[in-house]
Amino acid sequence: MKNIKLNLLFSVLFTGVLSAQNKDSKFENLKSLIESKNFRFEGTWAYPMRGGNINLIGNPNSLDVKGDSVNVYLPFFGVSQLSHYNTNGGFKYEGLAENYKVTYDDEKQKAIITFNVHQEVERLDVTITASSIDNANVDVISSHRDIMRYRGDLEKLKEKE
Repeated sequence: MKNIKLNLLFSVLFTGVLSAQNKDSKFENLKSLIESKNFRFEGTWAYPMRGGNINLIGNPNSLDVKGDSVNVYLPFFGVSQLSHYNTNGGFKYEGLAENYKVTYDDEKQKAIITFNVHQEVERLDVTITASSIDNANVDVISSHRDIMRYRGDLEKLKEKE
């Protein structure tokens, strides 16, 4: 009986160690991807400020980071304060990211990326929060529209052929 209890204790401890190592490995993979400055966020869900959640699977959307540049193509569901501005319906921007900053919280195993972009008269403040490659949120705060949140995955940006 004593041997069974001892074996059970060792197996529980061993499983805990493996789980912690796996979590550390996932966080190191995330850090490596972010440090490459060559990645894509693709949303699976949108969370508008007003209304319910919207499934984005099958709808084109992405936020690419390539070096100092970003390419934002995210749908927008909400209210705009300028009725004559930006009738294309989404957040769309291609160009340099301003104030690009990455911070890591090793204790919580989270990465936070922030940057700003200006498109015509609108300013976008973007925050990407990720705890792993397959668990990332993007928050977009606009100077002229409702706040939007997107949930999805990060992946290495594929080279165009």
